[in-house]
Amino acid sequence: MWLRAVRDILAIGPREHLAQLGQDTRYALRGMGRQPGFVAVVVLTLALGIGATTAIFSLVDAVLLRPLPYRNAATLVSVWNRWSGVAEAGLSDPEYLDYAERSRTLMIAAVATASMNVAGGSGDPERLGGALVTANTFGVLAVQPAVGRTFVSDEDPRGAPAVALISDRLWRRRFAANPAIIGREMTIDGTVCEIIGVLGPDFLLPAEFGSDVAVDIVRPLLLDRAAARTRRGGHYLQGFARLRPGATTRSAAAEMDGINAQLLREYPDQYKMPGFGITVVDLRDDLLGPSRPVLLVLAGAVALVLLLACANVANLMLARGESRRRELALRTALGASRFRIIRQVLTESCMLATFGAAAGLAVAAWCQQLVLAIAPSALPRLTHVSLSRPVLIFAGALALVSGAIFGAIPAWQISRVDVGECLKDGSRGGTGSTRTRVRRALVICQVTIAVVLLVAGGLLLKSFDHLLSQPAGIDPSRVLTMRVSLPAARYPGRPEVSEFFTRLIASIRTLPGVESAGAGTGLPLAYGSGDWSFDIEGRPLLANGRHPGAADWYVVTPGYFESLGIPLVRGQFPSASDDEQSAPVVFVNETTARTLFPHQDPIGRRIRLTHTTGPEQPWRTIAGIVSDVRQRGLDQPVRTELFVPYRQFLHFSAGVQARAMSIVVKTSVEPASLASPIRARLRELDPQVPAAQVRDMRNVFSDSLSDRRLNLVLIGSFAVLAVTLAAIGLYGVLAYTIAQRTRELGVRLALGASRTSVVRLVAGEALGLIGVGVGLGLATALASGRVLAALLFDVSTRDVSTFALVSLLLVVVGVLASSVPARRAVRVDPVVALRAE
Repeated sequence: MWLRAVRDILAIGPREHLAQLGQDTRYALRGMGRQPGFVAVVVLTLALGIGATTAIFSLVDAVLLRPLPYRNAATLVSVWNRWSGVAEAGLSDPEYLDYAERSRTLMIAAVATASMNVAGGSGDPERLGGALVTANTFGVLAVQPAVGRTFVSDEDPRGAPAVALISDRLWRRRFAANPAIIGREMTIDGTVCEIIGVLGPDFLLPAEFGSDVAVDIVRPLLLDRAAARTRRGGHYLQGFARLRPGATTRSAAAEMDGINAQLLREYPDQYKMPGFGITVVDLRDDLLGPSRPVLLVLAGAVALVLLLACANVANLMLARGESRRRELALRTALGASRFRIIRQVLTESCMLATFGAAAGLAVAAWCQQLVLAIAPSALPRLTHVSLSRPVLIFAGALALVSGAIFGAIPAWQISRVDVGECLKDGSRGGTGSTRTRVRRALVICQVTIAVVLLVAGGLLLKSFDHLLSQPAGIDPSRVLTMRVSLPAARYPGRPEVSEFFTRLIASIRTLPGVESAGAGTGLPLAYGSGDWSFDIEGRPLLANGRHPGAADWYVVTPGYFESLGIPLVRGQFPSASDDEQSAPVVFVNETTARTLFPHQDPIGRRIRLTHTTGPEQPWRTIAGIVSDVRQRGLDQPVRTELFVPYRQFLHFSAGVQARAMSIVVKTSVEPASLASPIRARLRELDPQVPAAQVRDMRNVFSDSLSDRRLNLVLIGSFAVLAVTLAAIGLYGVLAYTIAQRTRELGVRLALGASRTSVVRLVAGEALGLIGVGVGLGLATALASGRVLAALLFDVSTRDVSTFALVSLLLVVVGVLASSVPARRAVRVDPVVALRAE
């Protein structure tokens, strides 16, 4: 057969092939025009399959395949600290300086993200995402701004002129893309800064990957090298580096291990974290690696959907081919070669796939908007997703491959037409047993794919339900939140900072509709905190010199717990009397009380926050225990936590109270209605201090689940689409089978068979196909469970109830899909059937 096909191809030249291809194209278009319903169904099916696949590929392209926006990115690495229980911790100021000066294999830079208050250009003052970077950052990344210049070394030390770089989007939005932007001034955190450059539209700092904060302002990181040598407790810098010529990631890691050993010997009192070390890892793997499992699962799921769509279209093409058997037999009798018949069918299938891909681009664009609406920050670079040239090329290639896949089986079947049998007058055309077996095999494949996707969707749904059932520890209803930060230039000391927030909260409490108000350095499910070790009165240091206690720490004002609905377990809440003149107190959560004071009442016990520099912290009496709150996410365990009254806190390194606070307001009305009045009260205190990230706490709660919601929506949608296509495919096979067996069923009825037995016959065939498909699908789902495990929470990949419900659902779908063909079968008139015999 294949030798004859090759001979047919070689028998004519390229020009004749093109002419025949043109004839096939025109013939295919005329045939489609005669069957618009068939074309619409096929194009819609392919649009869904190709569109969904193209959308997921656009995510993979933007996140994983697109190169990092740095020159020669393969030589870039991330540099992290680590210790027991913490795989990736930031660098402190002295650690960065030591690493940068001592390393011979790495050119190290560092960045710290920080929101900034901005005034200047058009518009009101606002709070934007910003970053503080070492002067060599852009040199290490080998990046130049689109306009202007980057920082130079003499802009790094303290006392240098204040300068800043801005993002392309800020340049266009606030300065109308003014080409004379260089040299303009804007006020950043109360400091007048000169704009020296505009970053490119595609530029991202390493700290922006995987973060929901877009950096619009970049300023030099001002390190006091003399003072920084002693502050080794603030691990807030993200380090990255470029390998020097001849160095490798492995050799750099070995060198950094040696530097770490030197630092441990030089500063034994400042490194009491067990297992303290340095990690050097490829920058691309560090930034994008965590997104790879999710995207691979989504890509695998959508590939199954596309295969299912192709199987469905192949079934439709086989059914359509039955009506064309006589036509194709006549063409063969008139001299058409087998290759010409196959090419004709493949031309039609590829044209249908092309139309489906064109419609699929609209589906892909809609899916992209859906993803951005559901979870704009669930994956790094998600806002860069578009129908780019690689995505369009992929869609075109997908159309050709899909056309070949769903056209190959019909083309092979149709080309095997028995010319003599088909041209006989009154021929019944045979039973088509081979074609029926092929169509049944396709339906089994469809059911198998549907089961795999339904199991995945069911497990994700159950996981999401378990997640929602986790006690968050707060009441998010009718709570308005916002972030307020005071610039150091305008609020340099403790009295100014404390007075501002005290007056602001008091003013908010007087607004109609406000039940309570407070502020804290953290916000559950949004802003976390680092840990802080502490001594416990009466307990010695541990054997390795570590302090007996460690916990995440937060600074809170009176009204913070009440506004968030965090219950008091024992003792008291912070009050206005907890000020600078009163005895220092501290509040702990239940986990701290249970973990550090087992079988004891911690109320009245004293602790002391530890540090290596600055004035000695006072002993604080534990005055209250509050309920546990899942600060870091519903899927994260509750950690030990300390809460210090705002007016009693003085950070040992900054020397002032916290300047950035989350305001929380409990309302008796719709929270959004109080946003404008609260902003007005804020402007009355200081018109240059904006309120940022004004949100309903319910939205904060919802946003914390965005990544899991995205997985559930996408895979759940694929599962629903798969079941629908499988049901259509099953219906098509049964309808075709009934049409082929009309005479047989008529004879059965004429010979006394009951209509119930005929229905049972049809339903049995449907359930047989469903049973085989479900069995194969369950086995496949079990085998591939480990792929999905990373996306689940508190749910086994072998959850029996999910597997049982999916099986039951497919049986119900099979019964419903077979009901119409079954009713058609029992309506066969035995007299008509016997007369035909």
